[in-house]
Amino acid sequence: MYFQILCLLAGLLISCSGNQVGFSDASTSSSKATDSTSARSGSASSDVSAGNLQVLATSEASHDHDVSVVLGIASIDLHKQGGDFVNISSTEQLIDLAQYQNGVMDSLAQANIEAGTYDAIKVTLSLASVTLDNGDEMSVDFATAADDPQFKEDHPSNVFFLRLEKPLAITSDAVSHLLIKVADLIPPVPEGHMVERFHMMPKAHAIDLDQTGSVSGSVSFTSADSSASNVSIEGVFVAVTSHGRKLGTTRTDSSGKYKITGLPAGTYEVLAHKENYQHSITKDVVVTVAQDISQDIILTKKSE
Repeated sequence: MYFQILCLLAGLLISCSGNQVGFSDASTSSSKATDSTSARSGSASSDVSAGNLQVLATSEASHDHDVSVVLGIASIDLHKQGGDFVNISSTEQLIDLAQYQNGVMDSLAQANIEAGTYDAIKVTLSLASVTLDNGDEMSVDFATAADDPQFKEDHPSNVFFLRLEKPLAITSDAVSHLLIKVADLIPPVPEGHMVERFHMMPKAHAIDLDQTGSVSGSVSFTSADSSASNVSIEGVFVAVTSHGRKLGTTRTDSSGKYKITGLPAGTYEVLAHKENYQHSITKDVVVTVAQDISQDIILTKKSE
């Protein structure tokens, strides 16, 4: 019995740090963005009908598993409603997802593009490498996500057409931020079974950065007999959910800290769990616009 990784690409956020860019020719024709630039270097356009778009990347957590995922991005194109795909960048880039967890972002590209409403993104991957925590490298299968009839056509399986759940508005003389959020969702592996290969399937949505906030805090534990308390825990899986839907996930770092960004204003639940600890659900966590909400979590260690 084998299992799969599902890679989800999504979101919209603010400025970033980092480097690495990449992209090459896509399999379908697209118009070129006005004054398209490489990562972190776009210049404003004198054309009043153009707006500036910055594309960023971040990574969500692998569910209860330690894996290293490196993606090679060959190109990124944005689809204008009622029009064509617009190329954002065509410079080769590698992304090590392990470097971009807990709210850390990296700038992939910045370009001036025609003002308007954009409803889908096309991502062409040049490679994908998955390494397990024991050092074993796994094979990766690409799977097309072109399930929208509008984008049905022959193309390589490493080209993904991703419908944005909320259209992204590019306005004249303004900067918009599109975040590609990658999540590795790994089902539990039955004891004694081997991992043979991974299957990658993306999904995307856009979020207006000006209407988002974040949740952050620390996770510690108290033993069942209270012999130990307030001890930081590394590697705890933390998720922000609404009506059963995960809006963001991460795992705590070596200091027990976590941060989940790009959350629309609203009321959420924060879930936390790790093997050998009792699950925690914190209800009624209110996220407000442009604010980082502090939410510490205390887990109880299970009895031996």
